[in-house]
Amino acid sequence: MAIWQSIAELKHINPQNPVGPDVLKAMNALELVALCCEAGIIDPDIVRRTFRQTYVELYDQIDQVANVPGLSKTGKKLITENPAAMKLYQTFKQEIMDQGSMKKL
Repeated sequence: MAIWQSIAELKHINPQNPVGPDVLKAMNALELVALCCEAGIIDPDIVRRTFRQTYVELYDQIDQVANVPGLSKTGKKLITENPAAMKLYQTFKQEIMDQGSMKKL
C-alpha cells in the first residue's frame, strides 16, 4: 500500500535546522494517516501498533520548528492547518500517558 511506503520514507526533522520539503512531506503523511484512520480506510489499531511512537516523534519535531524553509511559517502553524493530524496526535499522546496506569476494579 502506498501509504506505508510514504511513512517508511519519512526522515527525522531537526527543528534547529529543518529541511523544508522534509517537514512538509512529514506533515502531509501525518495528515494522510489521520484522515485514512478517520475514514476507516486503514485500521487505527494497525497504525497504533506500528507507527504510534514515530507519529508522535515526528509531530513533536514539526511542532518545534521555528521557521519552515520555503513556507514562511512555523511548524505550529503548519500543524494547525492539519486538524486530523492534531486529533490523532492527541489520542496517541493520551494513550502513551495512560500506559501503565492503575485501572479501577
